[in-house]
Amino acid sequence: ACLCLAQRASILGYSNEASKKAGGGMQDKKLLKDIRKLYQSYIKFTNRIYFREVTAQDQGIEIYTKMHQIMNICNEAEMLKTEIEELQALAVLLSNEKSNSILNRVTFIGAGIAVTSLIYGFFGMNILNESLENLGKNYILLFTVLSVLPILLVGITLLIIWLKGKWDVKE
Repeated sequence: ACLCLAQRASILGYSNEASKKAGGGMQDKKLLKDIRKLYQSYIKFTNRIYFREVTAQDQGIEIYTKMHQIMNICNEAEMLKTEIEELQALAVLLSNEKSNSILNRVTFIGAGIAVTSLIYGFFGMNILNESLENLGKNYILLFTVLSVLPILLVGITLLIIWLKGKWDVKE
């Protein structure tokens, strides 16, 4: 009887905690941490307290089964399992959203570096040495290299600053 009461109380406690977490109102980082703790605690509960059979005697099994039916423990445990799985799905969704935000940032920075590399590759690595030697012949090319690259770097920097507001994920 005590075991059934402990199981019922634990199930109701976990259900209450799951309802609080599902209600939101927390930062994503704290919510993920709380969901992880709740899930670990629920697994411990199912392994340590929530038994299918407590004795090998037929009378004990029958009494335990009747108490489970009267207290509706099996149905409550199934509903709790569903709630915990839904919370776990929410945690995965939040984690994926944060990962996608970070990957978008890295992709954008990589694209900026790729454009800069393309321009350097187009003009060649030795363009400044040749331009300094033949200043009169390659004056226009030298001017283009020295003006385009700083403008490109300033433009990429301004674009990053402008898009920073779009990158932010509420935590």
